[in-house]
Amino acid sequence: MIHIERGGEREREREREMGVDLESLSEATSGAIGSLLSTTILYPLDTCKTKYQAEARDHGQQKYRF
Repeated sequence: MIHIERGGEREREREREMGVDLESLSEATSGAIGSLLSTTILYPLDTCKTKYQAEARDHGQQKYRF
């Protein structure tokens, strides 16, 4: 148990020396990946929804009530 704790301390020392906070970097990376996936999935769906809503009226009747 003591050996594991010392290993963790050594890693934190190396991070401080390098000036990189790996936890913040991993959170930023996961946020970027989540945003990319969300945009990739939702943008085409939003485009389909907009096209559907903008369809011309059939025979003078409205498709949607406003």
